[in-house]
Amino acid sequence: MKWEILYICELSATAENSSEMLRKELTVIRKQLTDSNYEKEKYNSSNKELREYVKRIEGDKREQGRGLEEAYQKISSKCAVTAVFT
Repeated sequence: MKWEILYICELSATAENSSEMLRKELTVIRKQLTDSNYEKEKYNSSNKELREYVKRIEGDKREQGRGLEEAYQKISSKCAVTAVFT
């Protein structure tokens, strides 16, 4: 009977140690998950900023193209008018 009590106490101590190790491991994993979520959010934010920047640059480029086309047409129409009068 005595050895049974000792065995149960031993099992209880082993279970407590295992439980404590699992708690510590869970804490570490939660921290890693928090860190990875933070990194993911940071990259998503950075990617969003980059996409917005690219859209803005593309819009500026289109506007510049339109402006150049308008200027080219004005120059062409003035050259055509000048050619008619000469």
